Amino acid sequence: MLKTSHAFSEGDWALVRTIADGLEWSYGWSAAAAQWLRFLLDFGYATGQRASEFVGATLGHVETDPRGDYWLRVTGKGKKLARVALPPLAWDALARYLADRGLPPTQLHWRPETPVVGNLETDSSSAISSVRRWMVMLRFFHQGDRGGSRAARRKAASGESALDAAHARHPRARPWC
Repeated sequence: MLKTSHAFSEGDWALVRTIADGLEWSYGWSAAAAQWLRFLLDFGYATGQRASEFVGATLGHVETDPRGDYWLRVTGKGKKLARVALPPLAWDALARYLADRGLPPTQLHWRPETPVVGNLETDSSSAISSVRRWMVMLRFFHQGDRGGSRAARRKAASGESALDAAHARHPRARPWC
């Protein structure tokens, strides 16, 4: 059972990823939904961003600086514009997710208007709604916590914050340190 503290411990994160890796086989999720969720988890963990902060981003918001580092322009809390570093874990998750969606993983071949977080339907040119994203995350955390739905709802409610806090606490999420 996942603890319901503010942040995922390294053990919680390992459990979350183990459950996410088996969604298709253990819980009957579609491959597209499972890939989508794994991308949100890895991308959020690596960047420290909440899914709600990058769900509206497009591939045109991804930038490369002169040193070859990748950045994502996002709108955060209070409609503040920011640039978020895309470390190797985030970049690899993005490339894998784009390939899973049948899109080119190479930045040179991207269409700038393509959403970073695609819709769960077969039309990968539209973004997912925040309500639909929330419902899928809730379903995931509910399935991951068979011990009680109240704890699952609490973890789902804090899931994005827990990923954000885990990013700050776990050296593996920020390998440049």
